[in-house]
Amino acid sequence: MENIHGLNNLIAFRRPRRKQSAEKISESLIGIKKNIAWKQSTSGAIFKAWNEILPSLLKEHCQVSDFSRGVLLVRADLPVYAAELRMCSRELLAELKKQCPRSRINLIKVEIGKIYTTGEKGVL
Repeated sequence: MENIHGLNNLIAFRRPRRKQSAEKISESLIGIKKNIAWKQSTSGAIFKAWNEILPSLLKEHCQVSDFSRGVLLVRADLPVYAAELRMCSRELLAELKKQCPRSRINLIKVEIGKIYTTGEKGVL
């Protein structure tokens, strides 16, 4: 019985009970909302700039799949296009930084995979 009582005390000590006020929760939600709005506006600007600066041959074979924490993830459908994209990624990154300075983009990462179009099954 002593062991159980000691264990309960240890758990209570390691996990302090805190009550968050509605004000703190509200501040957190406002911060999250601002972060989401910033990410959406930044991502939209990056996607638009990407489509403008990417050479037409690569547009048919490469697609932005994600932007998070300064990394733009781009998917190429074939290794040859992924290699081409990697070769010109420094210039593309410099142009993206110039066109979208608020984006804080610092890396273009290339992966090989299927390119989806709007008309394909399963794509919204």
